[in-house]
Amino acid sequence: MANVLVWASGLAGMFLATWWAWRWRRLPVVTERPAPSSRGQAALEGLRTVALSLWAGLAAGLLVPGLGGRLLMRITAATSPPEAQGRLTDAQERVGEITLEGTIEFLVFVGLFGGVLYGLAHPFVRALLPRRAGPAGVVVAMVLLGTVGVSDPMSPDNSDFALLTPVWLAVALIILVTAVFGVAYIGLAARLEQAVPRLSRRPSTWLAHLPLAPAFVPPITAVAVVVAAGRALLHGRPSPWAWPRLQLAATTLVAAAVAVATVRSLLAAGEILGG
Repeated sequence: MANVLVWASGLAGMFLATWWAWRWRRLPVVTERPAPSSRGQAALEGLRTVALSLWAGLAAGLLVPGLGGRLLMRITAATSPPEAQGRLTDAQERVGEITLEGTIEFLVFVGLFGGVLYGLAHPFVRALLPRRAGPAGVVVAMVLLGTVGVSDPMSPDNSDFALLTPVWLAVALIILVTAVFGVAYIGLAARLEQAVPRLSRRPSTWLAHLPLAPAFVPPITAVAVVVAAGRALLHGRPSPWAWPRLQLAATTLVAAAVAVATVRSLLAAGEILGG
């Protein structure tokens, strides 16, 4: 029964994330809106951005690295030889065994926690990304694979690659899960940006914005305060990224990050497959 649930939930999560990534791939990463009417309104916009980024991270993180990552583990265990079954992986999990405790820990610490971490970073980097959700998601996925990916799941030092076979399938699944997370997260964040109306300082409107509450939960509050303060300080001034020289610098920085991440990913994959 546990095996069926892992397969069903993992496939459903990956399908849903892929569907919304494709459906919302053309949405703008940053929706054009009239300038806030005051510094207070600008600060509220910052809180809104942080909260929506977190919800996108929670949803995409649960579905893709969470449920999808658990499915990845199930597939690689099923394709591995009998002598690998029951042996401990690098994460101290036994190959082929499915436990409720292990699944919950994986969903929380890999899925939800990983999604929240990127959600906290997104408000600071979204202006640097390509304008449309599809290309922006690809950029995010490539950078994540070349940083977080090669430092843990796709690290050449990961002992799991000595247990699981075929190795090429494990590498391909890691790349797939990372890619789907990147495009799904950006697509969902862009859709929420369009769907959720602006905050207002009028108390009568706050009940409709209860989903934004994560922005006020410590230690997330610290990030929310920084973003809100930055929006308030920029009120009435053009965004720094609107300046041509900074636009060129930002584009160059993103291109360099993608190039470095791609090289690191290729080197890691080559070392794993060659070993």
